[in-house]
Amino acid sequence: MKKISVIMSFALLLVVSIIFGWWVGQNKCMGPQNIIELPLANFSSPNVRATNPKVNQIVTSPLEIQGEARGTWYFEASFPVKLLDGNGNEIASGIASAQSDWMTENFVPFKLKLVFNKPTTATGTLVLIKDNPSGLPQNDAQVSFPIRFQ
Repeated sequence: MKKISVIMSFALLLVVSIIFGWWVGQNKCMGPQNIIELPLANFSSPNVRATNPKVNQIVTSPLEIQGEARGTWYFEASFPVKLLDGNGNEIASGIASAQSDWMTENFVPFKLKLVFNKPTTATGTLVLIKDNPSGLPQNDAQVSFPIRFQ
């Protein structure tokens, strides 16, 4: 009786191993045809909208950043932007410039071009920072969204 239990356990283990091996073979990345495409969308928050790059977009240098931000996000028609690698290290920074009158609470278009060296990580983060000339913490704000590097 004990011998039958051992044989049945071994047979069950063998079947499970075969099924698991088949499943792993079906689900491993075998080349470009199996790359998961992430959905791309414009980034949007109550104060900032980015149209380029899009969330999860693959980017290269130079990176043209465009969108619109509420006039309250700017100071003297500009605000800071940082590009971080997947480890949170800053690989580029610059100043986004308003493309029209920023003295409003409405959305105002902005542009910026960042030049950077290709990072060692596949992913990163674009950070748009509200300009805060007062330096008061209660006036700090930022938004960020993920991007990918080629």
